[in-house]
Amino acid sequence: VNVASQNGIIKFKTNSQSVKFKNKQSQNIIFEGKVENEVGIENILLSVSGDGASFKDSVEIDIKPINPYINTSTNYVLQAGKKLEINAPQDFIKGSNKGFITLSPNPILNINHRVKWLMQYPYGCIEQTTSSVMPQLYLDKLSTFKGIDKKRIIENINAGISRIGGFVTPSGGFAYWQGESKPDEWGTHYAGHFLILAKDLGYYVPDSILRGWVAYERNFVRSTSQSKTYSLFLLALAREPEIPVMNALYENGLKGLNVVDKWLLGAAYKLAGFEEQAKKIVKDISIVPDSTKNFYEYSYGSKLRDEAMILQSHQIIYGAVNEALFNNVLRALESNDWLSTQSTGYGLLSLINTQNGDINGTIQAKVSANGANSDIKLSNDSAQIPLDFGKAIIESKSQAYVNFSWEGIPMGDSLKPMAKKIRIERAFF
Repeated sequence: VNVASQNGIIKFKTNSQSVKFKNKQSQNIIFEGKVENEVGIENILLSVSGDGASFKDSVEIDIKPINPYINTSTNYVLQAGKKLEINAPQDFIKGSNKGFITLSPNPILNINHRVKWLMQYPYGCIEQTTSSVMPQLYLDKLSTFKGIDKKRIIENINAGISRIGGFVTPSGGFAYWQGESKPDEWGTHYAGHFLILAKDLGYYVPDSILRGWVAYERNFVRSTSQSKTYSLFLLALAREPEIPVMNALYENGLKGLNVVDKWLLGAAYKLAGFEEQAKKIVKDISIVPDSTKNFYEYSYGSKLRDEAMILQSHQIIYGAVNEALFNNVLRALESNDWLSTQSTGYGLLSLINTQNGDINGTIQAKVSANGANSDIKLSNDSAQIPLDFGKAIIESKSQAYVNFSWEGIPMGDSLKPMAKKIRIERAFF
């Protein structure tokens, strides 16, 4: 009896055994094998020969890692004339590792891990689908974000538009899961937001879907007792403002609105062409969200998501970035704390939209990555050096900002156990 692994992922202790049968009784034969530092589909080839007969067969085995895919990102400030040594992780699954160093004369937004986490998110309700593609619309504004090529981004966005089309319900809204007939209110607002932005950037969005969505939102703001300011903001963004409803809310319900609702209503008026009214609404209004727990449950929201909404509205109304809000959102996104898809998606959208893609300054640096030396001169740009493994040494004549981002699947038990507010244990037998 012979066994062999076609792709070499599994190494067998022995590839051949001889067996003697007595009284035509079946026997179990054990071949001990060990998975190498690799994952993928392995094809086990089996062959049996004896007494003038032979038999061959094959079995496919899907070999998966025991650890999750991780992203790490670290920022450094390299002072003029100093050296910086960066070491890539050493223990990882073969083929899963990818890393790069980014050099810039200006501070780097350390949010690559958030973008990639959304893009690799394994589930696909209407909210999660939207969150995964919404920030990708504006990644080209981040001159220091070069981990994903534009072709892939375009493909992701078009795939997102196509997938959202599968959530359409008879009312024009979008269901929470594909195949359901009842629209999810907040999911419908959020997905419509993405479709508006995508169309404005030149992506193809079927008119039938947008017309159905506008009809749903018009009916929603005219009949609902729920919060309607996000819908009013989106209709204004789509150049379909509901001025009578906006005026009625301003005249009769403004005092009852929370902080975020007031900012969204102000932004809706600004988009509709009423700048004076917009500034009047948000004059002396706080930038600290005060939404209730019930509203967060209804809207898949959080304090961070609301801060992102206010940051966005402030920029629309005043044409300037609120520094305090910007720093709050940036700190949350740069951290390694768990964030929901909604908080991550909207936070990235608001943050990226504050960037104009321009960098001012120059860098003259020497980089040695795994023995390969290169001289880098930058003017109004950033540079990226691959470092999937090994180490790099960087030296700059002027102050430089450095970011090292790495992604891959770690080997064995190299991940340290961690629990925040919830604990899950798993075992393999």
